[in-house]
Amino acid sequence: MITAELSTTFMYRNHPDRLSAAHTVQVRDAEPLIALEGQLSQLLKCSNASGGAVFLSVDEDVPLAILGDFPFEIHFTEEEEEKLFCGELVRIRHYTFTPIKIQGFIVGFLALSGVQSDFFEIAKVYAQLMAKELELANQTAKLKYQNESISRKQKQLEQAINFKNNILSLTTHDIRSPLTAVIGYLDMLDQAIKQQQKTEFLADLHKRIKSGVSNVADLVDQLNEIALLELQRIELNFIKVDLNWIAQEVCDVMQGPALTKKHQLLFKRCDFPLYVEVDIPKVKRVLFNLIQNAIKYTPTGGIIEISLSKEKRMAHVIVKDNGIGIAKEKQEAIFEPFHKLNQFGTNGESATGLGLFTSNYFVSLFKGSISVDSTPHEGSEFIVHLPLQAIDF
Repeated sequence: MITAELSTTFMYRNHPDRLSAAHTVQVRDAEPLIALEGQLSQLLKCSNASGGAVFLSVDEDVPLAILGDFPFEIHFTEEEEEKLFCGELVRIRHYTFTPIKIQGFIVGFLALSGVQSDFFEIAKVYAQLMAKELELANQTAKLKYQNESISRKQKQLEQAINFKNNILSLTTHDIRSPLTAVIGYLDMLDQAIKQQQKTEFLADLHKRIKSGVSNVADLVDQLNEIALLELQRIELNFIKVDLNWIAQEVCDVMQGPALTKKHQLLFKRCDFPLYVEVDIPKVKRVLFNLIQNAIKYTPTGGIIEISLSKEKRMAHVIVKDNGIGIAKEKQEAIFEPFHKLNQFGTNGESATGLGLFTSNYFVSLFKGSISVDSTPHEGSEFIVHLPLQAIDF
């Protein structure tokens, strides 16, 4: 008979609808708990009860307020529990339990110790007041969550607008400069051809035009990559590979740019394989960016050292230079997009402020990180940390 009634009213403790209703009660701040405790205190005074408590009944009974002489744990028989979660007041020895109902579901109960039967109706009234307090707390919590969500989305929108403004600014400024130079060189080339200038002069103009076009192409590639990052459309092809091999290939390629500025580019591999799981082109891009920056921001004739090591379960690639360095307070900001500490390198090389941002993003996709240690006028040390992988042969 009781089972049939329970299936109709959905009030029994373990019914999923009742549990769902209880779980939606959100008490995120101290104010509703203080209010519940205040109501409980008033009830104890007017009823002369020796103690009381308010419990939220989810998978277990969670105390929201306890005053006076009352135990933290309550043990019901199956019959007592059925009555309570069907909406009946339950009396067990000198304890009284009054259900708290919200929107037709028993979500908890008011418990009193040593209260007389004359005050049972008053206890029911207070249980209703407490239900209203919990409903108010629930609505307040939901409203607060909605406000936080709106604020979060507004901040994301502002960041997106700033990002697009930066893209536009970078596009109009950084692309215009090399394009203007290329147009100028093309005009010079046109005049040189008409005047039948020497082959060496034409070759020099050709070289400058090619360099300018290459700079524009590189910037367009970076902007496209940044756009893909923002849209989260970067595709990764993870492969287990020895990091020594990747670093060696990158260093071989970067010897040319290093020699152009009369730098020494020194490479020291680890004494044993360092297997990591990465997207090879992306991790190469990271190392290219770091070594390129070391070359760019180190005065002519500097030393660039690339070394690999292992510590516990992490592989490390260290890129160290004796360049211009970075002030401590500015080191965190260098991984933000469009942040340029220096507009140009020591020989006037251009900078976009995108390289370290993309590098840091890629490394995070590999569950790694990049750290920096730098002192102005002494040099910088960037370290790429990547988790090591076991290899089954």
